[in-house]
Amino acid sequence: MKIKVRKETVNCSVCKQRNIFLYLMDFSYAERLALYDNGRRYAYINLLNNKTYDDFLMLVSRVMNNIKKKDALDFNQVLDNNLFSIACDKINGTEVLFDMKKKCEKCGSDCFDDYLLIPEEVEEVDLPIITYNKWNMLSDEKKMEMILNSIK
Repeated sequence: MKIKVRKETVNCSVCKQRNIFLYLMDFSYAERLALYDNGRRYAYINLLNNKTYDDFLMLVSRVMNNIKKKDALDFNQVLDNNLFSIACDKINGTEVLFDMKKKCEKCGSDCFDDYLLIPEEVEEVDLPIITYNKWNMLSDEKKMEMILNSIK
């Protein structure tokens, strides 16, 4: 899917490979970029009118009520703690992660120079959209079991 992003180009502090950091535009509501390929590539997710995400939050709430730990997990942390990752299909055989730092495309380091090689740019890039096909085929009981195991 074509997404308009802000793009920054920096060097890896370890191997000096050029790397591109992508950021959604400031007016993007309920949209997010996630990482896959061990933090080397970006994927797109829109949480607005996202039935799978809404259902996932409802199941998390049910699990939390069942274990009587209503305050154990803030709903804002569902993405930040990668809990929602269990519902996401793999992309090119790798997990989708919401809290991972961007990694160098060459050496895998997460250390980058502070200065931009070129001024920030705005452009459209083609990103994979996160899907939930495997998750949506599971029963609610199986989903709740997976959520419970992930919370523990």
